[in-house]
Amino acid sequence: MTGAFLALGTLGAADTVHLAGGVALSGAVIYLGEASLILSVPEQGNLIVPWEKIKQVEFSVRGEGICSQGEEIAWNNELFAACQTLAALDPARALFMDLGLTWMAVALGSYLEARCGRPPCFSISCALATLGMAKAVWDIVAFPKQEARLQAKIARLRELGQARGYVFRGCYVRERELWTRAW
Repeated sequence: MTGAFLALGTLGAADTVHLAGGVALSGAVIYLGEASLILSVPEQGNLIVPWEKIKQVEFSVRGEGICSQGEEIAWNNELFAACQTLAALDPARALFMDLGLTWMAVALGSYLEARCGRPPCFSISCALATLGMAKAVWDIVAFPKQEARLQAKIARLRELGQARGYVFRGCYVRERELWTRAW
């Protein structure tokens, strides 16, 4: 097994994970999660290594055309998230949300003014109302640009997927679907 790790390391096509105990593992890092890293090791499958055990990670440069399953999963998830964000865009909902938050901020400002006294140079509730209305107007004016930006991102991701032969699954591929063996 140590020979396989050394062979992968000398080929320059493997990532190396140095553990706190002085052990080094070589393979392909296929997922960087919040709690752990998933390392694909030949003949062992995917190893889940918690960040607490990791001292250092060295990434190798992969040549053109070399693609791991992790890259396709990341592409799938990015495209799905962009499609979901585009579908969830609703200017009326954003306007009502902004106006509702503005109303709550004005009520809080009025309460603070009544409870603590009004500052001598400005009204807290008036300042909060102005900021809330400005945000509502900004969100409505910026909506077309945000929609166009998301559509362009989706188009770029689809082109990338088509060029690399990726298959869009139309749903998130969860981290646990990559797990074959816990470290």
